[in-house]
Amino acid sequence: MGICWSVLFLLFAVCVSGCAYLIKPVAKPFRSAVRLAIQLHEKERQIFSTRYFMVELKKHHMRTGPPGSATIRLKRVEEKLGFLTDEEWLELKYVIGALEYASMHAFGDERPNLYMEFSVKCLMNHAMRQWFKPELVHLHFHPRKREKTIVGDYEFPADDNFGNALNLYDTREVPERVRGEIIRLMQEKVKEFAKIYKISITLPDGTVHQ
Repeated sequence: MGICWSVLFLLFAVCVSGCAYLIKPVAKPFRSAVRLAIQLHEKERQIFSTRYFMVELKKHHMRTGPPGSATIRLKRVEEKLGFLTDEEWLELKYVIGALEYASMHAFGDERPNLYMEFSVKCLMNHAMRQWFKPELVHLHFHPRKREKTIVGDYEFPADDNFGNALNLYDTREVPERVRGEIIRLMQEKVKEFAKIYKISITLPDGTVHQ
């Protein structure tokens, strides 16, 4: 009797393993598509979007750094950076330009030192330790300034480590009211950029500026 149960269990394990092997190629893009849909649906931190990209303010900012850290997300599922289309690369140039312009003019006159990192699967590999690893092309945008920055009554301290490597894990959560003011200030400058360079950007409320 024990042998029969062992055989049945072995057959069950083989079936489960086989099903998982067959489902994995289908589940992987589905998982990424679901994650992307969730990200694009979240509007509270969105700064602006274009035809191919969506830009959102990061929930956390560098502990010693100015406001404006953002994530640029491709608005379709893509697992390989090299597979962006020529149109997407060209538009990305202006999306980055708009963020650079906003970072330079929305929070004082000091020219920021910009740190950007393309990611697909992970950032510094820590995401690979999570069970849910959607593979989506996105770009991390971090401005840095030597001097402190004031937004309303909130102070972003001077960057005592300016000129050295950025510690991406040294972050703090910015209050929601401050995030809202940062987004508003950046949107005003992004609208200026769109007018100067004759590009089309859409704000979260649906208004289009160009």
